[in-house]
Amino acid sequence: MVVLGLILVLAALGFGAYAVWDNTNDVNFQLASQHWTGVPIWVVFVAGAATALVFVLGLWLMSRGARRNRVRRSRLREVERDRDDAYSQLEERRRHEAERVDVPQDTYEGAHADGARIERERADRVDEEADVRAADRSSLS
Repeated sequence: MVVLGLILVLAALGFGAYAVWDNTNDVNFQLASQHWTGVPIWVVFVAGAATALVFVLGLWLMSRGARRNRVRRSRLREVERDRDDAYSQLEERRRHEAERVDVPQDTYEGAHADGARIERERADRVDEEADVRAADRSSLS
């Protein structure tokens, strides 16, 4: 593909050079209400080549910008997917913790203060269970 592109570019340059050197005539033309007389053909050719270069540069900038936007949107979708996965895992962990401690599910849906309160309740239950076990051990001895 690159070789074919290089061949086409060289062919276009060769044809352009031939057209400029073979035609030694001057041209007359009108551009933007200005009359140009006696302009060498190579000046017209260079002006056309410059116009084509600006056109190609514009196409290249548009394609590069579109590619950058596509990559940015793709990364944004990936980050959103990761965020949703992390949120789902957090909710699953909260449900699992709520079932383990026998705390109603809706208590975890509140603010962070509710989470701290639930942690305190859990710690209190663990302490109570430890006290019961210690009392059982002492009664068995």
